Amino acid sequence: MDQEVLVRNDIEIRGRILDALNRTGIPVTLCEWHYVPQLGEWQLIVATPWYDSRGPRVTYDRIIKALQQTGVYEDVPLRRVFLKSPSDPIVKQLEIEVKNKTEGVIHIIDHGGQYSVLFAPFTGRGEPFRRSTSQIKTNCADFFWRE
Repeated sequence: MDQEVLVRNDIEIRGRILDALNRTGIPVTLCEWHYVPQLGEWQLIVATPWYDSRGPRVTYDRIIKALQQTGVYEDVPLRRVFLKSPSDPIVKQLEIEVKNKTEGVIHIIDHGGQYSVLFAPFTGRGEPFRRSTSQIKTNCADFFWRE
């Protein structure tokens, strides 16, 4: 079976989930789409150290609450979101696959007049670079690149 292409909606879902987790203080070391040929679908792999330190059940609960709190839960197909330990073999494989990429995605999310600007690198340590403020008005790029 041929690998299907990620659609724009999938990229937006990734950004909205990263924004929700970042806004609620949940650390993420990798957030990447992974194609599973046996199922013929893309799955969003989210690696967080909480998986190891707090356990999968508590981590899933906190992430669901974060998605509900930020209004993302209703729009995101959670059956495609999988939490993993940063040391999981799939996470390590994805890190190797995207290591040579120097790109990322910029997401600008409107929260009813408040905007979050999130740069999500395909690889890297720690959290995505994020700005969330009402100061972002007409020139988002100027504000985003100031620092």
